[in-house]
Amino acid sequence: MVSLILVNIFAFLLFLFIVWRRLKEDYLSEHIFSLSLVTALGLLSGYLVARQFAPAYWFWMEILGILIGYMVIVLKTKLKFYETLEALVIGYLYWFGIYWAYLFIKTPSIITLLATLLAICFIILFYLLNKSYRNFSWYKSGRIGFSGLTTAGFFFLTRGATASFFPFMLSFSGKSEAVLSGAVSFIIFLLVYNLSRQGE
Repeated sequence: MVSLILVNIFAFLLFLFIVWRRLKEDYLSEHIFSLSLVTALGLLSGYLVARQFAPAYWFWMEILGILIGYMVIVLKTKLKFYETLEALVIGYLYWFGIYWAYLFIKTPSIITLLATLLAICFIILFYLLNKSYRNFSWYKSGRIGFSGLTTAGFFFLTRGATASFFPFMLSFSGKSEAVLSGAVSFIIFLLVYNLSRQGE
């Protein structure tokens, strides 16, 4: 338990740095730290609520906690939706990657290995998209947010596809996982489409 706490503290500090580095040019540091801290508290709250009432849905309760914290801060401080969401996506990918890598080191298994490798792949995908998305002819707006949203969309799409074949894997909520992940992926890709059309 102590080692898990220390790993999560390290992951949180890295998450904090990544979010701050991506947003420091456009936002006050106090707003960036508030965004990071409140969403992290939302994640923790979601985990604690899930442990008490819905253990099988701990991942989704964490996501819900993050989103609630995110919306509270965005509405309060008037931060831009897509830019800050993108920073959170890459920040939390690092956090989740570190968490799964820790589980793999502690209890090696094909599941923890695949989860770690997928986290790494999504991080790489984010940076590849971030480097080249302005060159996509169909992405007419050229606005920031494409990389984060697209990576998140593929993340949930992958969860949904995997859950269709292995519904009882760790962090999956059983047979409903494919539906939940697929629905979230669809909503995210709608946001990507909406973002691509802005400014026309």
